[in-house]
Amino acid sequence: MKKTAIAVAVATFATIAQAAPKENTWYAGAKLGWSQFNKTKFTDFGSNAAISYPTRKPGLSLSGKPFKGDYRPTQPFAATGDAINRNQLGTGAYIGYQATPYLGFELGYDWLGRIKYKSSANNGDFRAQGVQLTAKLSVPVTNDLDVYTRLGGMVWHSKAAAHYNSKDISYTGEFFYDPKDINSYVHKYPSNAWSPTTDKVNVKTSSTGISPLIAIGAEYALTKNLATRLDYQWTPKVGRGGDGNSRLDGREAAIGARPNIGLLTVGISYRFGQDEAIPVATPVTPAPTPATEKKSFTLRSDVLFNFNKSTLKLEGKHELDNLYNQLTKIDPTQGHVLVIGYTDRIGSQRYNLPLSQKRAQSVVDYLVAKGIPANSIQAEGRGKEDPVTGSACNNIKIRARLIDCLAPDRRVIINIQGTQEINQTQPKVSL
Repeated sequence: MKKTAIAVAVATFATIAQAAPKENTWYAGAKLGWSQFNKTKFTDFGSNAAISYPTRKPGLSLSGKPFKGDYRPTQPFAATGDAINRNQLGTGAYIGYQATPYLGFELGYDWLGRIKYKSSANNGDFRAQGVQLTAKLSVPVTNDLDVYTRLGGMVWHSKAAAHYNSKDISYTGEFFYDPKDINSYVHKYPSNAWSPTTDKVNVKTSSTGISPLIAIGAEYALTKNLATRLDYQWTPKVGRGGDGNSRLDGREAAIGARPNIGLLTVGISYRFGQDEAIPVATPVTPAPTPATEKKSFTLRSDVLFNFNKSTLKLEGKHELDNLYNQLTKIDPTQGHVLVIGYTDRIGSQRYNLPLSQKRAQSVVDYLVAKGIPANSIQAEGRGKEDPVTGSACNNIKIRARLIDCLAPDRRVIINIQGTQEINQTQPKVSL
């Protein structure tokens, strides 16, 4: 009974919501929230770089004097910017596989947001997105609430754009100097140079890289198929960050940011395969335990024998047939049967004792013939001992009436000690 109750309880529990999906099942979800950019300083084109000018070949200076030596003046140019608004909308989607109640794996896409920035030299923007792969480690708090951490990495892709006035940026040209004044130089614009006053320059760049990712969160099961989560993830150094030294290295290499990005989202997911019933082991009914059984049957000698005889009558044999069918249910082969014969008080004990013994033996012989092992059954005669009528017949003088009155004393008692399965109903004997 207890095992059955436990099995029912397990089956019932399997139908309620649980924080973690079932093992070996898939789930998919979407999320929306707040993306915060940190360390958002942009490096503009030529920012804080020592701008190298080309060496002039030997010749004449603009003043007509001979050019001697080699001169490379440098002109630092610093124009850096920062984000106007570091807080942006972030969103994403993910799919996951629940390997165990405590371990899952997730593949997701994140739009990390777009920030605008402004500096003394330009206006621009920076945007980032990425694909992440993480292992999700969960710990249950209640039946429908888990806390978790996700560990993995993100392959990100960033884009940066800047819009310059050319007069605000450094560029190269031909440089000459007067040998008499080594500290002076003249900048001659080449024919293919920008106009320093009218041209505008738009610079765009993109980059791809990998950063580590760590996240913490809590997940709550709304139903067995739907769950919601609160998740915060942190991804450092997203973007190239402007690593060029000058226009000679390429304008595209010199702009951008490299922020750390924190993403706080609320998500909802659908779990597949949660409706499949968990196999519940069928309660095993233990084999019936044999129990020792004791029975006593009393048969009237008047039914079994004629008066003063020890040979079974046909009616007596039918009675023993009915009794045998019930004896086999008690399995006397695993126990012992004692058949006791009794007579009434008419006659001497010397006469009655052998008669009772013969009657008991007749019953034994018949039952052995029916199939009870001879070594499991025994006959015993007790003559006129243990009368059941007591003094009820003491005042009866007429012999025929006395014989009728003492009929209960003339009996055969069959005592059985055997085994019986405890889940079986004990046989009832009516004689």
